[in-house]
Amino acid sequence: MNIWMPALALSLCFVAIPKAEAEDCGPVDCNFTDHWVSFAPINATLVPVDGVLLLQGDNRYYSGEWATQVSLEVTLAGQPVAGALEETSLYQLFAWRPAQPLEPGATYKVTGLVDNSADGEVCAPDITLDFEFAADVGPTATLTAPAVAASEAIYVSPDYSLETLVCCEGIVPVTLFGGCGEGVSISLDYPEGGCATSSGQASLGVTLDITPQPEIATAGQLAYELIVEGQPVYRSTDTQLGYGSFEEFCTQIKVTNLANGETLTTPMQCHGAALVDQVGPTEIDAALTITCTEPLQTCEVDGPNNSWDPDKCMPWPPGEPEAPTSGEPTSGGSESSAEGSSEGSSEGSSEGSAGQDDLVDKGCACDGGDAKGSGLLGLLALLGLGLAPRRRTQLQAAPR
Repeated sequence: MNIWMPALALSLCFVAIPKAEAEDCGPVDCNFTDHWVSFAPINATLVPVDGVLLLQGDNRYYSGEWATQVSLEVTLAGQPVAGALEETSLYQLFAWRPAQPLEPGATYKVTGLVDNSADGEVCAPDITLDFEFAADVGPTATLTAPAVAASEAIYVSPDYSLETLVCCEGIVPVTLFGGCGEGVSISLDYPEGGCATSSGQASLGVTLDITPQPEIATAGQLAYELIVEGQPVYRSTDTQLGYGSFEEFCTQIKVTNLANGETLTTPMQCHGAALVDQVGPTEIDAALTITCTEPLQTCEVDGPNNSWDPDKCMPWPPGEPEAPTSGEPTSGGSESSAEGSSEGSSEGSSEGSAGQDDLVDKGCACDGGDAKGSGLLGLLALLGLGLAPRRRTQLQAAPR
């Protein structure tokens, strides 16, 4: 299972939870509207005379209509230079390929426009292209096998659910359903520092640092493809790739020259033999991140209402001599309540009671008062998503 790949966003939206403030989505749901956030060169420092100029775009809901959205002109000493913009094999990476070899040592001017007017520039303004790039004095160098340094670590992904949360007495976490248009977000709402999870999943994370080709101009037009157990996983122009798993695995890197198609593949490296016995469910000391001073507790989950049962709470950690306590909210507790159903866990989202998880950056907070979400949450759990806390929690490397 690859924990570094993007998660799937689901197209659902729930009705609003009482007391939860909804953000105005505006006339356009930008999370699902074709618009370019950026479009910029990545190898303008030096391009081989027989090479290509690479430009990386960022369009989270890319429709593929780049040819009608992007226009550019390349000039040398004020005179147009013949060439064409084309897609590469990497997502939203484009190459301007000159019709003739570049003039050695010359500086070229690029002007152009990325048109975001399809939605009236509601989501992003048009992007103006205006930069220079330099031609090398010689052609592309022959590919040489790069050195690849692998580093391994155990990463703990916190498991956030009503069953795993520990909170200070008087704080009752609330499940919030939100989203706008085709997006969905599910989060647990509680005061910052008032709750934390007591369990998580430990996985093997491997970072591969690639030493780039020594020739700067050639290195600037190379792509690196991660191959795991003989299967291609993803490609990037970055010289650092990562992969996560719950078992040992072997990797190779396939290097491709995007200008001429030349490729080579590095020798296989295997990972995880020394750490794989640490992979799997793990306990987390919730007290380390809780900042309130009241005694800690957990409560049984009232399934039909998808909430804690305040009459069935007990001290944490387990085994404390105190009798079960009541978890009725106090002045330090959550300000809202929710009904629905939940299960599953995930990493975090944004801080504060108005935040949502990373499936949507912006959008209205639709609410789930009486929504029955158990089927959705079960699916989210299978996808590695599920409930998210209101306060972001990053993956932490465990001591080796």
